[in-house]
Amino acid sequence: MREREIVIDGQAGSPVKAGRLVIKIARSSVVLTTAPRSVALFLAAAIVAWACWSEPESYGPVGPASPAVRAHEGIIRGMDCSADGRCLVTIGGDSVRLWDSATGQPLGPPLTGFGPAKCVSLSPSGKTLALPGWDGAIELRDTITRRPLVQLLGSGAPVASLEFAPDGRTLASGSDDGAVTLWDTSTGISRQILRARNRNITALAFDREGEVLATAESDGAIRLWHTVSAEWRDLNESDETGGLVLAFSSDGRILASVGFDGVVRLWDVSSGQRRGVLRGENVRIASLALAADDRWIALGDEGGTIHLWGPRGSILRATWRGHEGCVRALRFVEDDKCLVSVSQDGTLRSWDVSF
Repeated sequence: MREREIVIDGQAGSPVKAGRLVIKIARSSVVLTTAPRSVALFLAAAIVAWACWSEPESYGPVGPASPAVRAHEGIIRGMDCSADGRCLVTIGGDSVRLWDSATGQPLGPPLTGFGPAKCVSLSPSGKTLALPGWDGAIELRDTITRRPLVQLLGSGAPVASLEFAPDGRTLASGSDDGAVTLWDTSTGISRQILRARNRNITALAFDREGEVLATAESDGAIRLWHTVSAEWRDLNESDETGGLVLAFSSDGRILASVGFDGVVRLWDVSSGQRRGVLRGENVRIASLALAADDRWIALGDEGGTIHLWGPRGSILRATWRGHEGCVRALRFVEDDKCLVSVSQDGTLRSWDVSF
């Protein structure tokens, strides 16, 4: 099937001709490739191919941002937030910090002593914090009292990924030995261990119902697991590009992945077919976030720039430059009216997306 391509680069804007569109977004470039029949799926995922056929409605301004907050003395490695977006957690340097997303102020002093943690996860309620520690153990803590609740003892391999299920009763952990463990968060007991190959787990994502868990491995494979039956299937067997970040659309029909090559791919969950590609010509994408209603899709690149795509993905609403290093993570908060970003430069910023 012949594919049409949307190219977005640093040239001046021009009308659409023969399925090719050029939009000014300054120094960075993005290429979107989609098969003609995938338009409906792009609507569900908030990136749509109809930009091929008409000129965009507007160009994105440089968005307003809060002053940069020095979140950590060192590289920020990850971020998570509660389901309502009111509470944030960041991990960087040798500490973990909790934040009030509305005020941008830290909630108490930083937490330390968790070893060389690579990841962190916050329960949907915002009441429980999951942190990897030494020797592959995971500690659950109360976010208000800071007291330990339960310790999860795994295989001893370092934990590289953590993700709470939407109901908060299950925590998925991915280890460097290739094991994905589903934990009962109230008892600390392992419910299931999912393993396909002995490869490092690089990313995890639950769908909205918590019935499907997507995993990415260091060999480039992305897999979909049924959390009850433990049945699994490869999503990208013929295109092993891996996943640094995984995110489901709100209806669970589309999985977005950021590969090791800095390219964003959209996958049809039911068929396993790739439905779209979003890539930078001059910069690699490093992070991704989907708004809860799929209205926005935000991409962060290695140069410190954030690209915000608007309703139906038809227009690039904003390109924001407020970081001096790679944008490591993005989260929508405050009912998707605000976007929070953290960077390798150790800073945290919030961006107004209420327009």
